[in-house]
Amino acid sequence: LSINRLSKNTQYPDKKNLHPDQFGLTNSKHSVPDLSNKVYNLLGDIEQLKEEKERSKSKSDEMRLLESIQQLPVSLQTSKAQQEKDFLPLVSSTGKKCEEGVQLCADVESALADYDTQYTQVIVGQDADLQVEGRNLAQWQEALRVAILNT
Repeated sequence: LSINRLSKNTQYPDKKNLHPDQFGLTNSKHSVPDLSNKVYNLLGDIEQLKEEKERSKSKSDEMRLLESIQQLPVSLQTSKAQQEKDFLPLVSSTGKKCEEGVQLCADVESALADYDTQYTQVIVGQDADLQVEGRNLAQWQEALRVAILNT
């Protein structure tokens, strides 16, 4: 028993009309999965066109662009206010820390002014007779130089 049908209208693929779809399934051009996929795509396109139509009725593209341009100064102002709110305390604290650093440097400078650098030669002078533990200044300098070189 067999049924003869036109091969163009059959939903089952024959060897002449085998075409894989996007999922790799083999269907004829009139098979049910292929038709459902086409219907689904067409319905999506129809919805998209309806949305575009509604948008075009309510506002034109130029009006939407103009509105967004008009919002730019407002967003710029809010952004600037937020940056001032965030960074102004940091800038003011940086100024305070800078003043504290300058004051600390002045304190160190005044403390250093209390002390004068006095070299050994100035203190001892040219007195060759002054000896400590049997050595004069030149002998102590030579001993220290040798000790530093040996370490």
